[in-house]
Amino acid sequence: MKIVFPDRIDFDAATRARVKDLGIVTYNDTPNDITTIIERIRDAEIITVNFIDLPKEAIDAAPKLKFIISSAAGYNNIDYKYAASKDIKVLNCPTYNSEAVVEHAIALMLAVSRRVVEASEDLRAGAWHGQDIVGSEISHKKLGLVGYGRVGKLIEQRVKSFDMKVRHCSSSSSAEELDNLLQTSDIVCLCLALNDSTQGIIDKRRLDLLQSHAILINVARGGLVDQKLCYHC
Repeated sequence: MKIVFPDRIDFDAATRARVKDLGIVTYNDTPNDITTIIERIRDAEIITVNFIDLPKEAIDAAPKLKFIISSAAGYNNIDYKYAASKDIKVLNCPTYNSEAVVEHAIALMLAVSRRVVEASEDLRAGAWHGQDIVGSEISHKKLGLVGYGRVGKLIEQRVKSFDMKVRHCSSSSSAEELDNLLQTSDIVCLCLALNDSTQGIIDKRRLDLLQSHAILINVARGGLVDQKLCYHC
């Protein structure tokens, strides 16, 4: 059985040695042209993709393919519906890097609230105006989690030490509940999966619901926010 990792996946030394012993074909780059991707997966029965897109054209070019594995939680870079129509199973890694995402979410809350990036850029430019860059605490703030899976629950656990008031919306919440969450939160964190029902879930109307001081953090997929509209908000 031929197994191919057609783009770069970072392993520690022990795992890399094990992968090599198993005879898996690996690559250390991330190709962005379909021709290279097709050439690498043409004879594979199992592939594990990381950053590359896998459209219908690539799937059709690999007639022996039985399994497509996404090395991350998301799999919107794979045409999984078309793969399923060809009886190819598509798998993901739903718990992959959850802790890292949670820590990143909290780091962003702190960085934006404390205006860390602005202060750093000011200092590096040699024009320090410390008294003009006044941040705010996240302690006791209202945090609204849009998505309440593993990442959302872990964020809730981690921010307890800040005495934040946490509310959440999940896939079972109504549109009205989501609107209310956006209207009443000081910080909103998106941590839900991207699919047909969540694509562009944060549009201009919902951005307008946010309080003027509110912070919106997205540690999920960019497609959750209708960015074409948001750039003009």
